[in-house]
Amino acid sequence: MKLKQFAILFFTAMIGLVVMLVLSAHYWDSGNQKTRTDRKVYLTLQTVNISESCRKIEHKIRNSEIDKKLIEDELDKLNSIFENNYLSALLKIREGDYLQAYQLLFNHLDVNILHLSFYDELVISAKITNNFTQLNTWLQGREETSPGTLYLSALIKFESGSYQQSAKEFEEIVNRGFVSEKVFYKLAYAYRLTGDYEISLKWLDRAVEQLSADDKFLAKVLNGKGSIYFLSGDYETAEKHYTDARNSAIKTGNTAEEIKAIGNLALIKDSYGDVYSAREDFKSAIDRTKKIENRKLLAFLYSELGVSYTYTNEILEARKNYELSYEFYSTLKDRERLSYLSANIGSIFLQEANYKSALKYYNDGLDHSAENKLGLILNLTGIADVYSNSSNYSKAIEYYNKANQLADSIQSVTSLINIEQGLGALFFNVNKPIKALKFLMKAKARVNDDEYPFETTELYYKIGTVLASVDSLGDAIKYFKDGLQIALQTGDLYNEIILNTELAHTYYLQNKFIEAIKHLNVGSELAKEYELTQLMGLQQLYFGKIRFAQNKFAEAYNHFDNSFLLSEEVSDYNTKIEAGYNLAQLSVINGDQRKADNWFNKSITIIENISISLNQNQEIQIAHFTGFDEIYNSLISFYLSEEKGTEAFEILERSRSRNTMQNLVNLKLISSISDETMLNKFIDLNWMVKSDLYTSEEKDIFINELKIIKDNIITKDKQLKRFLSITTRKRIKEIISNLNNDNKQ
Repeated sequence: MKLKQFAILFFTAMIGLVVMLVLSAHYWDSGNQKTRTDRKVYLTLQTVNISESCRKIEHKIRNSEIDKKLIEDELDKLNSIFENNYLSALLKIREGDYLQAYQLLFNHLDVNILHLSFYDELVISAKITNNFTQLNTWLQGREETSPGTLYLSALIKFESGSYQQSAKEFEEIVNRGFVSEKVFYKLAYAYRLTGDYEISLKWLDRAVEQLSADDKFLAKVLNGKGSIYFLSGDYETAEKHYTDARNSAIKTGNTAEEIKAIGNLALIKDSYGDVYSAREDFKSAIDRTKKIENRKLLAFLYSELGVSYTYTNEILEARKNYELSYEFYSTLKDRERLSYLSANIGSIFLQEANYKSALKYYNDGLDHSAENKLGLILNLTGIADVYSNSSNYSKAIEYYNKANQLADSIQSVTSLINIEQGLGALFFNVNKPIKALKFLMKAKARVNDDEYPFETTELYYKIGTVLASVDSLGDAIKYFKDGLQIALQTGDLYNEIILNTELAHTYYLQNKFIEAIKHLNVGSELAKEYELTQLMGLQQLYFGKIRFAQNKFAEAYNHFDNSFLLSEEVSDYNTKIEAGYNLAQLSVINGDQRKADNWFNKSITIIENISISLNQNQEIQIAHFTGFDEIYNSLISFYLSEEKGTEAFEILERSRSRNTMQNLVNLKLISSISDETMLNKFIDLNWMVKSDLYTSEEKDIFINELKIIKDNIITKDKQLKRFLSITTRKRIKEIISNLNNDNKQ
């Protein structure tokens, strides 16, 4: 299953131009006197603002390709030591020397700075150089509570990921009568990250009210408004604000915000399926950004260029750009952007069926997210997708539900679509097609072809697959064809391949083998070209089914064998089970009873190994294994034909409750272990030992942990030793008898 996610540019580093702050008459006078002591606001320090000459040089450093020697000559002409050091620090930041920049800025903290961008650059430099402790120590020693000091405290909370607390502190500044578009903007940013989009817009609107049409800061605020609408799924309004931001930036010479607006507009193009035009915009923006040496903006553009490449399945190009972006963001210690980028990289590994690496990045993304709701949603959904693809459906539902609660609270349209698609796929995989269709149709109601072409394509593929499974073949073909048409228009290669593949299977179900082979050939050639192992395994399964139906048994056997091996490579259990079952059937036809026995039991072993993760959700477990009745019944018939009555009876017992042995063990454990954490850990480790997500070295660690837990359990209840040592070959009746006897005791 392919996961497409948008990493959204909203508020980047402090790259906007300096804005003269509007100061409240209740707070400020021309000198250093105390004011409004009833509000506990004191200004006992020397108050410093910056000159017009300083503003012009700052603008040049932030927005132009510069000759450092010429800039330094201009700095030498400034009369203020503070201005010289502040601008020198900006040059150091531009060069990537954050420690020197921090030291230059920190030395001026004992002066009451009116220019809030000073604090922005100080806090960013402190974060990168691990100097928050020194800043917090300095703050603890201050008695005065000037707006600058309060702003510094709020910024530290913000950059530490405590967005709710930072919002409270920014609001405290406003409540004390300090009016500043920069404070309003930071408030909007904090509320955006906590998912309160309406409140975020309110503060952005207040920032706009403070600004004239000629103000350089206006473009930054308009970019912020556009991103709120983008996240809410209103691309048309987002595009309007991004366009206004670009025009404002051009008018005021704010190159950084102009480039940001171009990147944001390219996101809109990508969303509409105009990926090649978007890609050219990203590349052009990257070239311009390199000239002004803005690392954070460069990191954003590389990240979004990577997203653009995923739409045409150019995975290597996507990963290359993600890695460039990740390197920049890691240096900048940008938690917000690292949370989004981790989700993007995780999705690449998920598509490649490298579930272990995907899980690592998604978990890293969770750590980076802190209170960032969108980051949490993207990475929780990713983890759910990993568990769903590796057949741990109980865990998958747990994470989908966590993500869904957050997405619903902020009404993030794209997030809700991804979650509902994931739940639809999950319930389809556990043999609950009607419930799957309910989730998929709910997602479909949120999209249209124009605004969400990629999501629409993927939805049509999934809806078609579910409809085919309930024999609505005509409707399924319509969805597949509509999806294929959109995929061809947008260059969505992955869905082009999978839609051709599923169309082929649906035509096979209608006995239209010529049409089926035609679509399979198209899909398989593309899958081979791009080395999509999971899809190749599925295609080999479908080729085998067609040849089987045509009584071409030798060809069918080769296709099923290839399917089993390819699916094993990427841990695609459902395809692997079906391939194994068909190999067993062909072995019976060929009179090779030994091979038939082997393939039947291989398939059933996979089914029962998957079930380890389903014990925590009985509904899911029952539904999942109902779909495998045919395999158990076929093996029973096989054993009866071989006059193996004992083996047939054992399979019959196992078929009545697919994972009866494990269920009985867990039933006894659940009734005996009051420590829920220990019980869940036991079940999780049991699954991890049998999962393909982990290396043999890691599994050795899990086995040791499992042994410690088992020993701990047995120490508390000696009777449980018998249940914890049950093997899969132990007879069902004996276990039931033991459990009954224990219950009587």
